[in-house]
Amino acid sequence: MQPPSPVTAVVFFVQGLAFFMLGISILVATRPKTSLALGRWLGLLAAFGFLHSLSAWVEFVRQLPPASEPVSGGFELVRNALLVLYSIALAEFGANVLRSLLPKRPALAYLPLALAVWWLPPALVVGYLCSQGAIGLAVVEAIARYLIYLPAALLSALALFWQGRVLVAARLPSLEADCRNAALAFAAYAVSGGVIVPTGILLSSPEVPGQNYGGFLQLPIEILRLVLAPAVAILIVRVLRVFEFERYLEIENLNGRLRELSHALVAAQENERRRIARELHDEASQLLSTLLLRLRLIENVQTPAELHQRCGEVIQLAAEAAESIRRMAHQLRPIALDDLGLVAAVQWYVAEYSAREGIQVSFKTQGFVPRFAPEVELAVYRAIQECLTNVAKHARTREASVCVEGNNGILTVTVEDQGCGFDVSAVQNGGTKTLGLLGMRERIELVGGTIEIKSATGRGTVVRFTVPTRSAPAAGENREGVKNGQDQSATVRRPSRLASRGG
Repeated sequence: MQPPSPVTAVVFFVQGLAFFMLGISILVATRPKTSLALGRWLGLLAAFGFLHSLSAWVEFVRQLPPASEPVSGGFELVRNALLVLYSIALAEFGANVLRSLLPKRPALAYLPLALAVWWLPPALVVGYLCSQGAIGLAVVEAIARYLIYLPAALLSALALFWQGRVLVAARLPSLEADCRNAALAFAAYAVSGGVIVPTGILLSSPEVPGQNYGGFLQLPIEILRLVLAPAVAILIVRVLRVFEFERYLEIENLNGRLRELSHALVAAQENERRRIARELHDEASQLLSTLLLRLRLIENVQTPAELHQRCGEVIQLAAEAAESIRRMAHQLRPIALDDLGLVAAVQWYVAEYSAREGIQVSFKTQGFVPRFAPEVELAVYRAIQECLTNVAKHARTREASVCVEGNNGILTVTVEDQGCGFDVSAVQNGGTKTLGLLGMRERIELVGGTIEIKSATGRGTVVRFTVPTRSAPAAGENREGVKNGQDQSATVRRPSRLASRGG
């Protein structure tokens, strides 16, 4: 056993401090949600840092004189146990990162099992020999460093190196050098901690006497580890900058989506104004012009019978003009949405849509659907409109269904068709052609909901969005809601009677 030394104690204290700060830095920098394979498994690397620091500090205490033989042996036993634990954490980190980075290589899924098969038999033999007193704890440490720590550290170095290669393809080339340097530092520390063991038992030639790297260098191994430990910690902390870049790219993507939505909003406003202007000119304006002409013709009426006929024509034209204006008003903002709620408005829209597009849409409700906050009802209504508009434009089908379900204050809407379908991933990455889907998603997410789109070419499309919110009826609104499809159907017949009066 190496005699206690205050200088060696300082070396181990600094090593422990470096790896403890590494663990703290990882915990502070790690993001709960990240698309990086490295980020999902950094907790194991943090565990390695904390366990390694604890192991170094145990050795630091053991090196402080005076230390009795039993106390020193106990410290050495604890240090060996910590060595095995932080080596396993390091191996799990490297194996899981590589498995995530290379999903097309399924053999990597068996890497942790292969490591266990590699470690377990020697560990049982060494443990048995140690319990029988055939070998000492120093030999156990040497074997553990060769068989467990060395492959685990090299595996983690390979994982860091491969993560750097992936970052180049992810538009983060500046971080590739950080990952490469961290991998090299990790590999050097693996060699210093796994190949050159303090006992010199497995490498005991005169060229490598255990504590030195050979006669050509004559550098104590603890000094080299003292240099490498902070270097490893600093370089891995530099790798953690990847989360800042990832956040920056997310902000850029969100800004891009915001710009697209702004352009889409302006375009939608102009298209809506163009449609309203065209309908006003083609319907309301024409009807009012005809009505004005008929009113002027009344001035030349000679007989009561002719007057009665002219008045009937004027009344008919006035009714048609009122109906046209009422229809445009409903398209802009359905009165039933404010007066009777989401279910009535959707049922009215489905009926009007089926008559206009020639697509048979079945509408049903399930559970208890109360009145929600106005912004929630409006967002869901517009999302249903967008879904059915897409069915008419792209699905090439004559049948669709809409289901509105309420369950404990959670609103779930499912719009389904058996049309031609589409490739969801390809369409969502298709730029401006997906602004309708993007706007629908934004509407639902703004009210705290989620949206799910399932589709495949030739297999139809299912759009389901869920809005978890408590019902929030305004003053004077119906607070009772409806419990089943029969009650809701009776409720939504009321706006039809109002509409027949021009309301």
